[in-house]
Amino acid sequence: MLDKLFKVLRRPQILLVRFQRIWHGYIELLYANYDSRSQYSETENVLFVDCGANLGQGYHWFSKFFNQSNIEFEMFEPNPNCYPFLEEIPAVKSGKVKLNKGGIGREDSHVNFYGLDDSEGGILSQGGSTNIEHNSKFYSGSEPKSIEVKIFNFSEYLQRQSALYDKILVKMDIEGAEVELLESLIADKSIEYINVLYVEFHSQFQDSEASKITKIREDRIISKIKNETNTLLRIWH
Repeated sequence: MLDKLFKVLRRPQILLVRFQRIWHGYIELLYANYDSRSQYSETENVLFVDCGANLGQGYHWFSKFFNQSNIEFEMFEPNPNCYPFLEEIPAVKSGKVKLNKGGIGREDSHVNFYGLDDSEGGILSQGGSTNIEHNSKFYSGSEPKSIEVKIFNFSEYLQRQSALYDKILVKMDIEGAEVELLESLIADKSIEYINVLYVEFHSQFQDSEASKITKIREDRIISKIKNETNTLLRIWH
């Protein structure tokens, strides 16, 4: 009897989550359709940078829309367990899409990468992160279970690429590391090299206290990008 009651009580919450997923998916579909037709011309050289490629989910999604001959793709992924899968993507295998084996950050470095233990998310986890507090709502990041990964200075990367391309589009899903990085890109003005930014924020995956603090930083970032830069911001989920 109690089980049935709990199911009834949980049903509105489950339906709300499902509705939110459908709604977010619809908005993202509109964004991708609109941006792929309006944010550049056929005469411009365009670079689409997939940051946090994981197993190529983002690339497969965006390449359906951004498939014109004047658009090139690059990927960044710090988790070495994902490389065998990414290297099997035909466009990566042929060299058409460049795979950068490392993550992105404020400087060239090597850092710890968390969340790959079986008790966390597993070796292919989409929640793997260089931020130890990223998934603190669900588990505590473990130093002994972390691995060391390479990080590229993203500001310098953007500056170099801006000399080669007319437009740069970035999908940033880097599991909690986006806050510190975006604050840095805004501060040194290199955010201006990005014409369109698709970013997923992750404060909702942190424990209550950390989540509040991170959400304030996220809101400040959103406000600054929208009001103080020329970058078109798309919130992703």
